[in-house]
Amino acid sequence: MSKKTPGSASRAYARIAKIAGVAGVAALLSGAALADDAKLDGTGIKMGLFGVGSANAYQRANIEGAKAAAEKYGVDLTVYTGDLDVQVQKQQFDLALDRKLYDVFVTALMSGDQLCNTIKKAVKENVKVVLYVTTACGGVPDGVTTLVNLMTPEAFRLWWDHIFTTNEPQEFAMLALDPNVDLTRINKTQMEEAMAAHPGFKLVSYQNTNDTVPGAHQMAQDMLRAHPDVKIIASASGTITQGIVQAVKAAGKEGQIKVYDFLGNKFTLDAVKSGAVTASMPGLPYTEAYVAVESGIRAMKGESVPKLINPAEKLKIDNGPIITKENVDQFKPEY
Repeated sequence: MSKKTPGSASRAYARIAKIAGVAGVAALLSGAALADDAKLDGTGIKMGLFGVGSANAYQRANIEGAKAAAEKYGVDLTVYTGDLDVQVQKQQFDLALDRKLYDVFVTALMSGDQLCNTIKKAVKENVKVVLYVTTACGGVPDGVTTLVNLMTPEAFRLWWDHIFTTNEPQEFAMLALDPNVDLTRINKTQMEEAMAAHPGFKLVSYQNTNDTVPGAHQMAQDMLRAHPDVKIIASASGTITQGIVQAVKAAGKEGQIKVYDFLGNKFTLDAVKSGAVTASMPGLPYTEAYVAVESGIRAMKGESVPKLINPAEKLKIDNGPIITKENVDQFKPEY
């Protein structure tokens, strides 16, 4: 079996800055882990948090992180959830812009393409815009303060390379998120590019899920019946992973199938400890939104903010950022 140990977190994430189309990787990452600053004061700053929803634990942890930062620094924060509907989110932005409600928009976009002009309009109207999790207009547009994000093309590619370099070429399956979400398309592209770089791996099942445990469980069960020889299943979220683990157990194939998780949560990291999940790229929803709020305050204060901030830079994990049984005890799940 061909095996390769992933590099350190700093080396791995030094490559991630490429996606924003910005130069000076070392300079960017030197400010990536913005520490709490007792002198940072957000009093008088009006900030709107525009999230994609609040239906799952990841989204709720985003909101909790943003609220915690706002409370710590005295920011007047209003939270909007987009109900996983790009038109709802656009209406929320339009209302905020028309009424000039906020100094800062902190946002995870349902669609960075469809809301591209909205973000550009906000910048033109002198609203500070901080993106987290998702890009806009294919990257970080001119005038946007920063992007705080773990889920970049380079992070997805790092994950796929880990899967392919720690296994012999074989059939595998993938359970993904909603096909209309930008991150789903980015992940799929990186999967396809990684497959081209690691010939011999064959994708026998690719399914988009509704990101629920029951939905993923049923899809995984059906897939295992249709492809009984599959020994690798990749999952796009901790929720999906939970459904997969249940299906593997129900099929009596524990120890026979390797499950690889993205956005590891408490369940999946416990499953890494038990061996039910082979490896995980951990999710950092609380930190992403917390740092996004901090960045908005700093921008309002006229401070220089890196164009790309990857919260995973704060992780101090041996052979990270991929979490395995060997280093799982070094990481505390955020949701």
